[in-house]
Amino acid sequence: MVFDGARYLPMPAPELRDYVNRIASEGSGTLVCWDAPLTGPADSVRPGSNPYDFTKRRIERFFSIEATGFKTPKGISVLGYGACAHWTITRSLLGLPRVGPFDVPESRLPFGLMTEPGCWDQHRPCVVETHPALAAWLWCQGERQAGASWVYKGSKYPVDERRRVWREMWDIILRRTEFAEDLPCPETDDQFDAGVGYILGTMIRRDEADQRRRCTMVGNARDGAFLVPSTPGLVDTWNRWSETD
Repeated sequence: MVFDGARYLPMPAPELRDYVNRIASEGSGTLVCWDAPLTGPADSVRPGSNPYDFTKRRIERFFSIEATGFKTPKGISVLGYGACAHWTITRSLLGLPRVGPFDVPESRLPFGLMTEPGCWDQHRPCVVETHPALAAWLWCQGERQAGASWVYKGSKYPVDERRRVWREMWDIILRRTEFAEDLPCPETDDQFDAGVGYILGTMIRRDEADQRRRCTMVGNARDGAFLVPSTPGLVDTWNRWSETD
């Protein structure tokens, strides 16, 4: 599912390849927000040197354990990247994540990879990893009632209840981000994810000159990295945890 700021566009793989290639050809200044893992083993030249290289990145572990204070609730799933099947199409379209010594250097890929604040290469098209469910939770956790359901996807749950959750979160996100554009309201959970990714990408572009820094990166190229809403204590907690864990 693609959102370009005006339309939600479901695309089969061949059509998506053409779309991505067209974006890559547009040159510098382009930023694509991608809802799938873009990093893999901590050291792609020596994969396997870390025991979790092929299963769960440290960024995913951080949001999965109580000790960090940022463990996500039921409905906001932060799976290990090895369990996210959509990284396979990402490999085919982007050449990411790089998982071993036979992968081409990043400089030869169609998009530069943004993994840390300030590393956005303005001289080429770039891509950044997002986790829309995580971003929605970070934006909305202080706004929703205690005990509220966060389940907004999954066919085993009633669609009316899931729709109520994502629409409530959508309203909160638009208010929190002061997003002025007249965005079409998502009608499915896939559209919600695509819309959240678009907002994140738009906000980080604005934040280049916005001292409020409403979006930022958490993580790094070695441990995995997400573009997330600026959240009190998040980056500092990550930095402390990643240095000691």
